[in-house]
Amino acid sequence: MVILIKEKYMKKELAGNYLVKKPIANTKFNRLAYGLMVVLGIVMLVKGNIGWGGSNLGLALVFDPFNPAVSWHDRPIYQKAWLMVHVVVVYGLLGYGFLAK
Repeated sequence: MVILIKEKYMKKELAGNYLVKKPIANTKFNRLAYGLMVVLGIVMLVKGNIGWGGSNLGLALVFDPFNPAVSWHDRPIYQKAWLMVHVVVVYGLLGYGFLAK
């Protein structure tokens, strides 16, 4: 599948002898979507639906709340810790949701 992205949404970088076009990360949209998915997950947890709450919290990780253009190794420690704690919470909720039934 080929994805076409308009030129204005791309940034050009020099990688070796080649000019590489990379998509520009939209961190404002990602933070908004991440926040909404986290709130939806918490609402589902408060209503008692652990499976839906855990899955919504897991889907929130798709929208990286930090700069998605930064690789994992270049991220600050607090960003890595935040994302790892989020993953552990999601695994715990989903595991509890599957085992509680």
